[in-house]
Amino acid sequence: MNFPSSDSHEIKKCKDCGTTFNMNFKYGRATKCSYCGSTNISKASVTFDVTKKERFVLFGILIAVGLILVFLEKERSAEAAEVAETKAKLDAQIEAANKAFAANKAFAVNKVKAEAGDIDAQWTLELWYDAGRGDAGAQNTLRAVYATGRGVEQNYVTAYAWASIAAANGNQRAEDNKNKVANNMTPDQIAEAEELVKEMVKKNPKLLN
Repeated sequence: MNFPSSDSHEIKKCKDCGTTFNMNFKYGRATKCSYCGSTNISKASVTFDVTKKERFVLFGILIAVGLILVFLEKERSAEAAEVAETKAKLDAQIEAANKAFAANKAFAVNKVKAEAGDIDAQWTLELWYDAGRGDAGAQNTLRAVYATGRGVEQNYVTAYAWASIAAANGNQRAEDNKNKVANNMTPDQIAEAEELVKEMVKKNPKLLN
């Protein structure tokens, strides 16, 4: 790599005492010498010697600084990605906890009502027990319970999940019912329902017979 051996910079110079003034700085517009007061000022060219070795060292320093900045940016990006991933996992855990709480709450409420003699609650509770043992008919009926909100909070995602499980167990009407429920759902809700099926079966393999 070839480097010039020196740099030149134009300045003003007092002809009487030799004081120089850099045109780009404080004395750039001077009309007289601040040292001796002479107005005998002219432009001059002063050479500042910079060797090839010094230029090479400076060039190396600039490269090192650039590499450090790139490294710091990668570290910052990695940290931001880690924070985003942690937040996403936390959000997923919170959502799962909320779903579990809602399901347990619905079951607990119906259990209390059933014990108090509520016929609808007794019927719903019996469906849950039968569906949990792999009864396809009960599972398909739970689809209707959640699709209409009878005794529980209306939830098409859960209704779709029960219909899917019932269909997997051979209930012939469940597949049609699942498609009817899907007509009221968005693609994201359908995807969520399919994931819910996997979670339900994982927690209770008896759902499939």
